[in-house]
Amino acid sequence: MLKPILAACAVAFMVCPVQADDCDGDAGYTLTATPNVAGLGDPVEICLTAPAQDTIFLFISDGPGPTPSPVGPLCIDLPAVLLFSFGMPGAGSFCFPTFMHCTPSLDGFTFYGQFVSVATDGSGRRGRSNQATVTGVDGGNGCNFCTRNNKAALLRMRYTGEDCSASDHSQEPGSVTCEGDPAFAPSVRLVVQDKPDLTDGHREIYFDGTVQLGGLFDIDAAAIGRTQLKGETWILALDANDTLIHRVGFHTSCSQPLHGYDQYGAFELVAFVVAD
Repeated sequence: MLKPILAACAVAFMVCPVQADDCDGDAGYTLTATPNVAGLGDPVEICLTAPAQDTIFLFISDGPGPTPSPVGPLCIDLPAVLLFSFGMPGAGSFCFPTFMHCTPSLDGFTFYGQFVSVATDGSGRRGRSNQATVTGVDGGNGCNFCTRNNKAALLRMRYTGEDCSASDHSQEPGSVTCEGDPAFAPSVRLVVQDKPDLTDGHREIYFDGTVQLGGLFDIDAAAIGRTQLKGETWILALDANDTLIHRVGFHTSCSQPLHGYDQYGAFELVAFVVAD
């Protein structure tokens, strides 16, 4: 149940339209997302900026504050619905894709978020971001990107390391093939193509590269000179000896639905770009 909760809450970010004096945050600390009103199941990109290597504490709530804190007002109600922490990368900025969770009860519901940052270099530096919000709306599409005559130009996937038992998707069972087990390998070579066989002389390759556990990779139609993905896509995971250890095939032409956070074996859908 954790992933649905995170999915619903992690989109709770957009520039605060009220309480500007309290919610501006501190210089060098920003939280943004696009869009601020998201259809249920639709993608939202979250971006954080803070001094590099700081530890970030992200607070998400179902109501606005502000609430006093050592670094200034936290512009959400406490106790928070969700609180988790992570370290900022050396670049001092971090973006990640997510989706508004596909839950009808979230129609019209607004989440509020803000983060505070504490330096880990002994400097005592700390700061807080602007408040952010996002509201979920039911677009009537059943959280399927393939409605409204959409086609996929790009799918962004996450390698989770799991086996076929982790599959949890919206496509018909006969539309998906899954075999093998990457066994949480810390890194794999992934070959993403339109054919199931690595030796097929007619295959077209979307992606071929090493991906770390938890890492992202793109299935991009532009890589094969197209504007939209072909009917079937196969993801083949190879170990350090280039031995095939995991293979997944699923439909990507929108003949079958594509929902945010659909998972096919070790691969989870985390973003979707609609073809022009």
